[in-house]
Amino acid sequence: MKKVLIFSNRDCDRYVLGCNIVGLDCDVSESLDNLEEYDGLILVGGGDLDPELYGQKNIASRNIEYEFEEFEE
Repeated sequence: MKKVLIFSNRDCDRYVLGCNIVGLDCDVSESLDNLEEYDGLILVGGGDLDPELYGQKNIASRNIEYEFEEFEE
C-alpha cells in the first residue's frame, strides 16, 4: 500500500477519507520531517492570501486564513 503525508495544521478528515477510498495509507503532520518514508505528499489548500503581506490593499481577497498564513511562513 502506498503511503502519503498530508501536510497541514487543520482538520483533514476529507483528505484522509479520500486517501483511504483509493487505497492509500496516510498520515497528517505539521512537519515535513522523514519525507523519505512516504510515496507522496499532499499540500492542503486554503483561502486567499492577505494582499497586505505584499504591500497591497485588499480589494477582492476573501476567506483569508491568518492562522494558516502564519503556519506556512
